[in-house]
Amino acid sequence: LCFHRCSMAAAGSRRGGEMGPDENLKTAMMNHVAGGSMSRIKEASLDTSVTSLTLRRTLLPGLPMSSLPTHITTLDVSANGLGPHAFNTLLLYASMSPSLTSLDASNNVASNDCCSSLASLVASNPRLLSLNVSNNPFTTTASKLLGEAFAKNRTLQHLNIASCGLVDAGELFGGLSGHPALASLWVSNNACGKTSW
Repeated sequence: LCFHRCSMAAAGSRRGGEMGPDENLKTAMMNHVAGGSMSRIKEASLDTSVTSLTLRRTLLPGLPMSSLPTHITTLDVSANGLGPHAFNTLLLYASMSPSLTSLDASNNVASNDCCSSLASLVASNPRLLSLNVSNNPFTTTASKLLGEAFAKNRTLQHLNIASCGLVDAGELFGGLSGHPALASLWVSNNACGKTSW
């Protein structure tokens, strides 16, 4: 298990400066190879200077979301193979988080059973500015539920729902129509059909 803490400026220099201008913020990265990662997550929970958390191979399906820190603003749990139950729990955590502004939950084997929780997050959390749920097979109900949720959301700026098995995104686009804050939208690799556009 490896735990790294570094300034956002240093992390940004390695990623082409994508991390933003605040050089005083810190980021934490946890790489779980084998063994327990709970102690490291608790360490981040107690360190309020850690504002960005990336979890890799951390056995998240068996990890209580209550152990995640509530003060972080950016959470990346992509490619952890959560499955529908843990994914729903993650979305509940994101809905209740008082500080979270960016969530990357891409490539986590979510399903249609997660669409209601996802829509609830979009509709009820005005703090969330960036959401990436790409490469999760939501399929049929995602467009309808997310379309309804976006009719209530006025703050999300970035949405990535690429490769989610959408077959008709008409209702999603209807909900996004006239959205006052949305700056970027990724919907590639979905069989949306001509009527969606």
